[in-house]
Amino acid sequence: MHLSSIIGILVGGIVIGGLGRLILPGRQPIGCLMTMLLGIVGGVLGWYLGHEVAEVGDGLTFLIQIVCAAALVGVFGLIYRGTYRAPPPR
Repeated sequence: MHLSSIIGILVGGIVIGGLGRLILPGRQPIGCLMTMLLGIVGGVLGWYLGHEVAEVGDGLTFLIQIVCAAALVGVFGLIYRGTYRAPPPR
C-alpha cells in the first residue's frame, strides 16, 4: 500500500463520515474525530461490500460506503447516548 493510498483512504473516510452523519436526523452525541474514524471504517467496509461481495460499480460502491458510515455513526451514537451525561448547569 502506497502513502497516496493511505492518504486517499483517510480523506475519503472524512468525507464519507461527514456525509453519513448528515444523513442521520437530529444531533449525534459524538465528536468530529469519532465521526472521521467511523467514516474510515464505514468506507472500508462499504468498499469491501461493494467491490468484493456485490461486485458493483464505483458509484454504487460510494453510496454503499455512505450507508455503512451512517449506520456505524447511528449505532455508535445510540450506544454512546446511553453513557453520555450532560455537564451540570452553572
